[in-house]
Amino acid sequence: LGVVTRAGLRLSTATGADEVQTVLSAEPSVPKRPSFEGVHRLGAGFSRITSQDLTTGGHLTLQAGWEGIIGRRFLIGFDLEADWLASSLVREDEKRRSQRLLVAGRLGPRIEMPFNPGFPVPFAIQPYAQLGVTTSRAGERTETLSLLDPGCDMATEACAVDAQRETDWTDWRWAPAFGGGVRFDMKRSYIDVGVTTNPWDTRQDTRFVVGLGLRFSAIKL
Repeated sequence: LGVVTRAGLRLSTATGADEVQTVLSAEPSVPKRPSFEGVHRLGAGFSRITSQDLTTGGHLTLQAGWEGIIGRRFLIGFDLEADWLASSLVREDEKRRSQRLLVAGRLGPRIEMPFNPGFPVPFAIQPYAQLGVTTSRAGERTETLSLLDPGCDMATEACAVDAQRETDWTDWRWAPAFGGGVRFDMKRSYIDVGVTTNPWDTRQDTRFVVGLGLRFSAIKL
């Protein structure tokens, strides 16, 4: 009995079982440790304040984050989200402005689906809990018209005007945020569905968020 070390068309060679056992017994024992993978995320999505309609509570969201996957079964990391009021970006006549930044940590299990030859794409489900802080502010845009020619009489002639637009912002307001959701990883892309809320004002500041983007592996151990 032995282990084949070289195979040919008509002649093969093997190492005897006794010699293989001697080599294996001389190898130092290496303690097993769980694997670790560090991943960057970058994406975009849409969030809505549940107590408001889409016009006043809909926000475009940019997402970024970093996470560590331990043993392919557990996730720990942080998340960064930046929101802009969607209607103020789409409609030129919209006077309201709103901005929000979320920084939060997240953790949860990772459930990797078994390989399926009919769908050969790595797939994983990641339920998670999230805890962090948010800072937000609101603003109202004003428009001031001034005559390019101060001597022009608007009652009798068409006068050229200069429109000056500026936004009057409130101070940044800080608040805690917690929530959770579930993320679906498909190879190097992801879909994220979650809810975050401000425990000081759950009725007026609870958000439903949907995002999608790309994952970039940075570290593998």
